[in-house]
Amino acid sequence: MFSVRVACLLLSSSTPQNVSDVNEPLTLSAATEIALEYANDMIQAREDVVLVDADYATALSAILPTLDMSMQGGHFYSVEQILEQRSRAGSDGAITIGEFTDITLPSFDNANFALGLVGRQLIFDGGRWWKAIGQAKDNRAARKADLQAVTNLVKARVARTFFGLERARQAIVTFKAQVDVDQAQVDRAEALLRAGRGAPADVATAKRNLASDQILLVDAMTLEGQARNTFNLTLGRRANIPVELTMPEEVRSSTAAVRFVPELDQLQGLMRRHRPELASLRAQVSGAQKAVSIARADYWPTMAFEARYNRSSRRPDRVVANPLDNFTATINLVVNWNLFRGFATNADVERAQANLRKLQATYDEQERQLFVEVSDSLLRYRNQVRNAGFAVQQVEAAEEAVRLARGLYEAGRGNALELRDAELGLTRARIATVNARLDAAIAYSDLIAAVGSDEWAAAGLAPAEDAPATP
Repeated sequence: MFSVRVACLLLSSSTPQNVSDVNEPLTLSAATEIALEYANDMIQAREDVVLVDADYATALSAILPTLDMSMQGGHFYSVEQILEQRSRAGSDGAITIGEFTDITLPSFDNANFALGLVGRQLIFDGGRWWKAIGQAKDNRAARKADLQAVTNLVKARVARTFFGLERARQAIVTFKAQVDVDQAQVDRAEALLRAGRGAPADVATAKRNLASDQILLVDAMTLEGQARNTFNLTLGRRANIPVELTMPEEVRSSTAAVRFVPELDQLQGLMRRHRPELASLRAQVSGAQKAVSIARADYWPTMAFEARYNRSSRRPDRVVANPLDNFTATINLVVNWNLFRGFATNADVERAQANLRKLQATYDEQERQLFVEVSDSLLRYRNQVRNAGFAVQQVEAAEEAVRLARGLYEAGRGNALELRDAELGLTRARIATVNARLDAAIAYSDLIAAVGSDEWAAAGLAPAEDAPATP
C-alpha cells in the first residue's frame, strides 16, 4: 500500500501542468500553436468574444415576446366595524342630513388565491430594437477583430522570444568555442615557455584572455536562462521547463534562400484589408452610427400588444383547475409617447454624433500610423537581409585574419596581442552573423504582424525588383 502511494505521488509530481508543459523539440509553428492555446492574452480575448455573444442575445430579446406569470395566496381578515350614518333617505328619495344611526359591518375571514399571466409583444419603438441588434453584431465583429489582433501580437511575440532564445544559445556556442581556443593558446604558451622559446608574459596574457572569455561565457549562460524563461512565459508555460528548438532553414544556413516580399503599395493594400485593428474600428464606427439612430428613436412612440389573463378565488382549486373557467382576460394595444423630455433626447443625439465623429477620426489616424508601420517594417526587413549578407563576408575576412595572425605568431613574427585581436574579431563576426540571420527572421515576422497577413506568400506575388540578393 505504501509503495502504491509513493508511486502515485511521484507520478503526480512529475506530470506537467498542462499539455503546453511537455518538453519536445519545438519549431516556430509548434511554439506559436501552444501560445495561441495557453497564453493569457489569447484566453482573455476569446472570453471577450463569448461575452459579446451574450450581449447579442440580450439585444435580440427586445423583439421577442415576453410572458410573465404571477401567483399569490393569502388570507383576508377584517374585524367587526361600526360606522355612523350621517344621512337618511326620505320617502321621496331625498337625502336628509342630521340623523345619526350606527351601522355595523360584520367581520370577514376569507382565503384569497390568484393567478395572473401577462404577455407582451413589441411592435414599434422608433427603430431602436433592430438598430440595437445590428449594434450587437458590430460589437461582436469588433471583438473578433480584437481577437485576431491579439493573435497577431502573440505570433510576433513568440517569434521574437523564439529567435531571441536561439540568439542567446548561439552566443554560448560561440564563446565556448573561443574558450577552447583560449585554452589551447594557454597550453601552447606554456609549452613554448618550457621549451625556452616563449616568454612568461605570453603565458599571463593567454591566461588573462581565457579568464575574460570565461566571464563572457557565464554571462551568456545567464542571458540564455533569462531568454528561456521569457520564451516559456510567452507560451503560457512554467518558466523552468527545458526547451529544445528546431530552427528554420533560413536561420540555420547562411546560404538559405531569403523570403521576398511585395512592393510597399501592395503591402499597404493588404494591410488595409487584413489588419484587425482597422476591422475593429470599422465595426465600432458602424456601431456608433447605429447609436445615433438609437438615440433618435426617443423622438418616436412605442407600440406593443399586451394580453392579460387573471384568475382569483377563495379556493385554490378554482385557480389552478380548468383554465377556461373563472377568469378574466384583456388584450390591449399600448402606445407610449414621451412628447417632451426637457431636451434630453436632443442631448443624447448630439452625444452619439460626437462619439461617431471621434471614432471616424480615430480610424483615419490609425490607418495613417499603420501605413508608416508597414513602411518601417519593410525597410527594416530589407536592411536586415542586407546585413546578413555583409555578416557572411565579415566572417570570411575574420577567419582569414585569424589564419594569418596565427601563422605569424607561430613563426615568431607576430605577438599574442595581434592574434588575440584577430580572434576577438572572428568571435564578434560569428555572433554578428547569427544575430543578423535571427534579426532578419524577427523582422519578417514583424512585417507579417504589421500587414496583418502573409497573403503574399500564399498568393505567390512577385518579389520587388530591387529586393536584395540572397547572401
